[in-house]
Amino acid sequence: MKPKQFGVALGLLMTLLSHNLLYAQTPPGPTPAPLPDDSLAFCRKQNWAKTCLNTLLTYRCGQYFDILSPVKTQLCSASAYSMIDYLDYKTVQVIENNKIYRFKVIFTNQLKSLINNPIVQKYLSSLAVDLSEAMKFHEPFDLYQYTLKYAKDRDSAILWLGILFQDTTFSRVQVQYLEDLDSNRKLSHKERQIKELMKEIAIMLEPKNLVKEDYQKWLKLYPDLKGNDLNSYLNPSFYHFYPIALMATHLRQNSWSKGYAALLPFALNSDYEFQTLDPDNWPWRHPAPFEVTSNLEWKMRDIYTGLVASLFGANKESLTPAFLTFKTKFAANPFGTMKEWAHKK
Repeated sequence: MKPKQFGVALGLLMTLLSHNLLYAQTPPGPTPAPLPDDSLAFCRKQNWAKTCLNTLLTYRCGQYFDILSPVKTQLCSASAYSMIDYLDYKTVQVIENNKIYRFKVIFTNQLKSLINNPIVQKYLSSLAVDLSEAMKFHEPFDLYQYTLKYAKDRDSAILWLGILFQDTTFSRVQVQYLEDLDSNRKLSHKERQIKELMKEIAIMLEPKNLVKEDYQKWLKLYPDLKGNDLNSYLNPSFYHFYPIALMATHLRQNSWSKGYAALLPFALNSDYEFQTLDPDNWPWRHPAPFEVTSNLEWKMRDIYTGLVASLFGANKESLTPAFLTFKTKFAANPFGTMKEWAHKK
């Protein structure tokens, strides 16, 4: 982070702490306390604006770390700014069933670089064929290990999967971004070929398609963690795992921010879910305790996926809790659980 950015982050942090400390330290109860001032109000309409994300995570740092630990809080805030800068996101427009959607695509500069890497090109060409064959006959296929074979090391495998397949839902934002470049004649012939390979693979990996193909019987989407069968509990939506793990990897690779690598990506992913889990309280307060009904099971798995991904990217996967344990604890006390994870070593 540049000195000027750090100064802005620090000033914002101190302002938020002085205005909102009372509310930051109080977990939500059956009768919510009055909401704080309007420092975060604009997030309700601009929840993906860069200013909102920086302000929100700075606010979370103030909630999770005691005011008597100003150095930790300041480093947390500075690390949040670094992570949001790293996202390098842009907006793409996606049309589906005659409806227009606007989504964010992340890691855009690295995406263009990756598709011009000859090793990545070979990987995508092979993956398109091998995954198609595995799907056709429901033969065992381990996506992470397959990627690792080409990428050679864990950080590179996370980078490839987190950028090339950041979104495998109908929107496929990384493909749409390249489509937009192509429509403006900004892709070479080879880049267009790679774009089509990415699209083909992303369609195969679309969650609805995977469920239809009974994927859990033959396909492993995520790495194995000792004593924790992640592929049984994590949803097949890539954007909750590999991009989150990549954010954690980025923070871990910097000595001053590595202490927040397991927290901030998890916090960002969780806030994405908090918006609909308890919209009246968001963004000021954490959700009130809730019962995990069948309607909320999927959302609970998405929150858990963000935690597991952050731990994996931070090289702290040994701390990964069992899903059922995490679900029970989180639903009973969302604020307390988030704060507890902020202080995990």
